Amino acid sequence: MYWVLDDNGRIVSLVNSVIEAGDNVRPYDGWNEIGKDYTAEEPLESIMARFLQRAGMEFAARRDAITWTQHEAGLYGYDRKSEDITNFLAAMKRAEIGLETGYNVYVGEGAKQFLPHTYEMFKTVLQQSAAEQIAAYQWYAEKKTEILAAKTKAELDLIFTEAANDTE
Repeated sequence: MYWVLDDNGRIVSLVNSVIEAGDNVRPYDGWNEIGKDYTAEEPLESIMARFLQRAGMEFAARRDAITWTQHEAGLYGYDRKSEDITNFLAAMKRAEIGLETGYNVYVGEGAKQFLPHTYEMFKTVLQQSAAEQIAAYQWYAEKKTEILAAKTKAELDLIFTEAANDTE
């Protein structure tokens, strides 16, 4: 796709086909708009929006990551996505009122089994999972504040360089 500019550098259209190169043709980018003056340099606001989206995706991955919990019977992994929480809490409630119950857990990379669980096991997982999810929310709040406070692309790049090394 290409922007087509008028003689004053204002964008007049966007074409979705190969067109002949010229002084009034520029490759499509994500920040320019029809009716505005073309700029080759991405504005800081656009870069911030991309970085906020990137931080949001990393936050979701951290929030929904599998919680690995060591029990007497072994190391089990628990899904934390929103659709899994209802099943977890229902099974926990059955265990709390003394009914025999189990839960579908990871017992290895990608392998799941339905295994017996006690109320204490569920409580341990719930506490650990809550701590991990709170850490994810705190991480996102910090990164969002840093992104919005950045004054240059270099500052934004540094935020994600540090985030890549952040294992919390």
